Amino acid sequence: MVLGYLLFRIWDLAIFWWVARDTGRTLVQILMSWDSGWYLNAARNGYPDIEAIGTSDEPVQTTWAWPPLYWMTARAVSYPLQVLVLGPLEQDSHSLSASLVLVNVTCGLLAAVVLYLAMRPVCGPAGAAILALLWAAGPASPIFVMAYTEGLMSLLLFAALWAVVHGRWVGASLLILGAALVKSSSPPFALALIIAVWIAHLTSRGPAVSRSRAVVTSAIAALAAIAWPLIVAISFGRTGALAEVHAAWGRTSIPFRDTLAALASGPGNYLAQWYFSVVVVGIVSVTGILLVRDRRYPWYLRLSGPLLPAFVLFMSISLSAPRLLLLDLSLPVFEKKMVKGLASFVVLMLILAVVRSLWIILFPGGVTGDPAP
Repeated sequence: MVLGYLLFRIWDLAIFWWVARDTGRTLVQILMSWDSGWYLNAARNGYPDIEAIGTSDEPVQTTWAWPPLYWMTARAVSYPLQVLVLGPLEQDSHSLSASLVLVNVTCGLLAAVVLYLAMRPVCGPAGAAILALLWAAGPASPIFVMAYTEGLMSLLLFAALWAVVHGRWVGASLLILGAALVKSSSPPFALALIIAVWIAHLTSRGPAVSRSRAVVTSAIAALAAIAWPLIVAISFGRTGALAEVHAAWGRTSIPFRDTLAALASGPGNYLAQWYFSVVVVGIVSVTGILLVRDRRYPWYLRLSGPLLPAFVLFMSISLSAPRLLLLDLSLPVFEKKMVKGLASFVVLMLILAVVRSLWIILFPGGVTGDPAP
């Protein structure tokens, strides 16, 4: 499984290199594109002074849009990386860029291992390995070799899944709280955990989940759902501060409004990317609904399957949707059902390799405007 993950990433890097050469960029430039630049900025400079932001009449794009745990982790990694690998030079963008990518790709590998460990009691060793490999080969998984949060976010969420499978509900809620400080897409997982723990409390056939444990788990998970908006609100001294920050990117805080506007306006200049994203959202939405009916899996996993695409639609369907839905396990679960033997597994992996290559070509390689990959 570890070898499979590494082979996937080597393939992805080869396609990245080909796209970079074809578009006149360097490999480093393409791996550090889009949100990666914001994470690099945050790792260098932290968050800007709030009073300086408030003096502008127009919304200002700032690093306050991103929670801190990923770039802080990369900043911590950059110091030993610099001394042991790059030499005892003054810290600069090279060590920070390398650490941002290193944290992402390494955490992605660890996430695949933790997913295997979490699903082994549910699917058996072979089934868990297949599921982990299918997840690691997903449509937007090349993001793991860019400077993005998906690796650390996946690691924390899959660790929470492991905790749920082993009945450690409070631990799962703490891990989701940690995930909330990595990426702002933790609410569907927090909600799934709250519902799942109360289902376990009311219907548990094994060791009972006490009411007090369910209450504590729910309280921490609820805090996770609002953690970063709350921190930003306290820092700015006013409610709705995070919505003001996001407004600089043309986003609103009205549920489904951005999604409806995107669907009404159509693909614009990003025809292939738009259809790719809409197809992925549609497929994951369907597989998420189907997953709810599969009693082999814990309720937390069954609920998070449909809740994540619903959350994406609630906030804003965008060209970033395939990347955001990488955290959803309903698609790999559905694909796992298609594996009937070695031949079908190999064919499925080849198809996924083509889809991953297409994602690289269309998004980091093909999108030259504002939308992120």
